[in-house]
Amino acid sequence: MLEEVDLSHSYLYTCPDLSRTTYKKINLSNNRIRVLWNDNLPDSLEELDIHSNRLLEDGLLPIWPNNIHMLNLSYNLFTSLTGVIHWPLHLRTLDLSYSMLEGALPALPDSIEVLNVSNSYIRSIHTLPRNLLKLDASTTLIMSLPYRMPDNIVHVNVAESKLKNSGLPKFWGSKLQTLNLRYNKLRHLPQNLPETLLELNVSNNFIQEISKPIPNSVECLNISSNRLMILPGWLLERATLKSILHYNYLVFVPMGDNIIASFGQWVGERHIQAAQIICRNWKRLRLRRRLRAYYKNAQLKFPLLDHVLHPERIERFGSRWGQDHFYQLLY
Repeated sequence: MLEEVDLSHSYLYTCPDLSRTTYKKINLSNNRIRVLWNDNLPDSLEELDIHSNRLLEDGLLPIWPNNIHMLNLSYNLFTSLTGVIHWPLHLRTLDLSYSMLEGALPALPDSIEVLNVSNSYIRSIHTLPRNLLKLDASTTLIMSLPYRMPDNIVHVNVAESKLKNSGLPKFWGSKLQTLNLRYNKLRHLPQNLPETLLELNVSNNFIQEISKPIPNSVECLNISSNRLMILPGWLLERATLKSILHYNYLVFVPMGDNIIASFGQWVGERHIQAAQIICRNWKRLRLRRRLRAYYKNAQLKFPLLDHVLHPERIERFGSRWGQDHFYQLLY
């Protein structure tokens, strides 16, 4: 007896009548389906893959079959889930990624263990399923997470969003192992992290200092591309912690097997001297050039100060200013 049917890439505009079958897995992906009908699905259905279709909010089922435990609705056109009255009772995996979903994420059944809402337009998450183990909300417009995360959550990915420290949870659960918050708007490390955390990624934020220690269980800390100038002593003393410190404003780059840092940057006195050279030459530039020419070149001053620690980034100015012009302004 067949338990699986693959109808993907079949140019379907509607779901065929499969109500009299006993299929447990149905693949309707990469078609042109706009509306689903409950009468066309079998009662035995457990996994439904209908990604890359044209489902709108009024095309979703208001009442889903209870036996479904995996539902893939990614790459569709719905902007909300208000039309869904009843989710499957045994739903464990829900994929809403690459959809047009916007606003706040609505309440979802507590049975969900894996939730993917990445690459959507949601702005906030107020509640999450109690049994959630893995959350992927990367590349969204999220500005706030729930005050209290589920107790059993293990993996959280909210990279490339708009999170600030005020929008972070106060309780991260008791079993969290990996936390990815890169490319956000954080100015401090997240607080109240559990002792089960193994990996923390806060790269590409605006963190200027590490004021409080992180849990002793952390094995990898990625804090590259921030604004750190001084590292705390406890960070250098923890031999079991691998710290990635590329592209910061470090006055001193520490040595150690557990420290991974960019040594192509200007550090210590050379950093101060470089900043002084830039400011001094701009004063001279302002005195000896006409106003129009000065303002034209003044656009380069702050990028130079911002990247003074990273000479390897000079090539990004090559198309407009050129390396020769760069060194001419410095010396």
